[in-house]
Amino acid sequence: MLLSESDSIYAADRFINYYSRFHRIDDYLRHVKRDRISDRPGYLFSAEEDMFNTFDMHPNQMDFEIHVVDTVQR
Repeated sequence: MLLSESDSIYAADRFINYYSRFHRIDDYLRHVKRDRISDRPGYLFSAEEDMFNTFDMHPNQMDFEIHVVDTVQR
């Protein structure tokens, strides 16, 4: 498919206008992450709960570490 010159200029302007909003790559990545999170339906539990609900790994293959945290306020 070949684009006409005016269509090419229009498409280039759209790209330039979109990406000119971001001054650094981390600005762009935060924007993308916000969009992805906003598309998710509300959950009672956090996103981590979603990530650990796949049951395709046998418990013997899991490598857990337990760390005791001191909760006493001093």
